[in-house]
Amino acid sequence: MRKKLTEERQLYPELDNDKLDHLSEVREKRTYDLYKPLITKNTENFIGLSKIPIGIAGPLIIQSRHVGENEPIYIPLASTEGTIIASVSRGMKILRLSGGVHTYTNRIGSIQRAPCFRFATPIEASKFRDELKDWEWLRPTAESSTSHGKLLDIFTLVIGRYAHVRISMFPGDSYGANMVSKAAINVIKAIIGKFPNIQKYYSEGGLSSEKSPSSIGMLLGRGRSVVATADIPSKVLMDIGRSKPEDILEFYEVWDAATEFRGGIPSTAGVINTLSAIYAATGQDLACIPESRTSKYNLRYDASTDSLRWELIMPSIVCATVGGGTHLPTQRECLKMLGCFGDRTIDRFAEIIAATALAHEISFVSAACASGDQACEWLEAHAALNLRT
Repeated sequence: MRKKLTEERQLYPELDNDKLDHLSEVREKRTYDLYKPLITKNTENFIGLSKIPIGIAGPLIIQSRHVGENEPIYIPLASTEGTIIASVSRGMKILRLSGGVHTYTNRIGSIQRAPCFRFATPIEASKFRDELKDWEWLRPTAESSTSHGKLLDIFTLVIGRYAHVRISMFPGDSYGANMVSKAAINVIKAIIGKFPNIQKYYSEGGLSSEKSPSSIGMLLGRGRSVVATADIPSKVLMDIGRSKPEDILEFYEVWDAATEFRGGIPSTAGVINTLSAIYAATGQDLACIPESRTSKYNLRYDASTDSLRWELIMPSIVCATVGGGTHLPTQRECLKMLGCFGDRTIDRFAEIIAATALAHEISFVSAACASGDQACEWLEAHAALNLRT
């Protein structure tokens, strides 16, 4: 340990500055030993820890085959933005008073790599695509480097003389980026060996859409695809959210029109805040937030029950309950709080994410379109709770 810390001081002499008290905490032997696996596997030139405060919201009641009946779930949220945890908590109260939220994993997605191959002409690229429609011969090659990953599909898109090969793998309970990368290496070698007319290749050509919101991600999905639904009585919406169903419906008309005019991808209003807080608390890859937040809503007012059916569709929740940052001590404890640490917990985790996102979406939109004396509730809440901004 002393040798390692000496090397760090030589590389970064400014770390000896007595004013860097918090970064230097890692030099204590107990802390260093605790994070040693992280130093060797996840983080280069390790010098310290970035600490984000964690609050809790709940209880959240989910109706799902992955969650116990009436099981109260408390959600750890890492955030420095005032109002987020309070808003999620209010949304959960609305959901509890409405009978809970129903969640369903309607598609177990995949993780992709998309190498690109250059040919002399578009005709050669098209012939390559046609031959690769029968890709089963690549299955043993792709799966040889993983014990739990499965090859689901290989799709080839020709753009000019370039053939983009989108390799889709089932990742199990992990994020799967490293797994599909190893598989892609083997697939690339096999393809080059069979097609000598390939002039050049790129290990990633961009068609995977990794960590980017995209139409192909919404259509085909990445990670888990989850739907969260709740039937909210108008009285509950008015008593707790201080808004009416007709106000909610009109708000989304306004939101969608503005999204279209600014050239954005149609999406929900407040989901990204929830994802950021959950992902930071549970050791997820934060760069996956943009694609995971891609979502759509369905709203329908039922006059016979005087209730608003609020449905949130999240087609690309890229998350993990094993591997990566999930093994960090704090993040592991947060996952254990959710009952989502380890194998065979990924569907439960994805549905908890979607249900929590719905809770915040309901609260955020209710605040944004509150009427009467509460018309500026959302802005006033930020002004009151973000006192240092």
